[in-house]
Amino acid sequence: MPATITVPRDAPVGTLIGAPVSQNYTFTCSTNDNFYPGNPRQAFIQFRTANPAAWTARNGGGIIIPTNLPGVGLLLNDTLGITAPMGNDFAFVTASGAVVTNTMTFQFIKTGAITPGTVAAKSNLFHFQWVVLGLNNSTNFASDVYVSLNGGTNVNVTACSVSAGSANMTVSMPAIPTSALTGQGSTTGGTPFSLNLNCQSGSTVKITLNTANASGTYPGVVQPASGAGFAAGVGVQIRDGGGTPVSFGAKTVVGLSPDGVLSVPYSARYFQTGTAVTAGNVAATVTFTMNYE
Repeated sequence: MPATITVPRDAPVGTLIGAPVSQNYTFTCSTNDNFYPGNPRQAFIQFRTANPAAWTARNGGGIIIPTNLPGVGLLLNDTLGITAPMGNDFAFVTASGAVVTNTMTFQFIKTGAITPGTVAAKSNLFHFQWVVLGLNNSTNFASDVYVSLNGGTNVNVTACSVSAGSANMTVSMPAIPTSALTGQGSTTGGTPFSLNLNCQSGSTVKITLNTANASGTYPGVVQPASGAGFAAGVGVQIRDGGGTPVSFGAKTVVGLSPDGVLSVPYSARYFQTGTAVTAGNVAATVTFTMNYE
């Protein structure tokens, strides 16, 4: 299974987490005990579990076993579709000497509020068993094949999620006359905005702001879109809640996450970058990335 998986804080129950892992299992029917080609009997390999009461069926296919971590289950399914913890036909053969293969898929799934930690190993996660229809004496069939979970996956939960209103946010700045900017470095039209996060307490929150069009001269200034209809000689400066221009590309500590809403204040303002300003629209794009430790 994956070495590390990270679950978004607000991921709904039923969310598949981490990458799926597939494993092929191949069986050879080698017995000659009252089992002949053309006989209506069939040999089945059945999927079974050691503790059926611990498993639950998943709506949409597969069954889920809880792990040692609250809120983290392990979803199992195969190409035929597993619907119960006992007696699922995994594959079948109709002749001695036949070889058959089927694929199991494993993936972690959110089953409730998650407690971060490490998934423990589990022996005898499930087993495969030969069953022959119409034949009671199966003593010459191979012993059951047992499969175990190796464990060791570290499960993390992001401390915060971005509020809906802060994702793909548009900040509307006021219309101004070109005369409001009086020379290179002059500013006007300050507009506050906040990035709001929904958090659980206990993590250090860091934010990184980036733009593809940062000014090489003025800190925190985004060179706006250019071309027909756009203003010239003016950019947009982003400042933090204390009024300091941001440093694009730098990871900045916001503070410890609370149990609830964390609001990170910023402001945007027009910034004259050229010797002259021509009228037009102004548009600038900034992206932000959150980190939690």
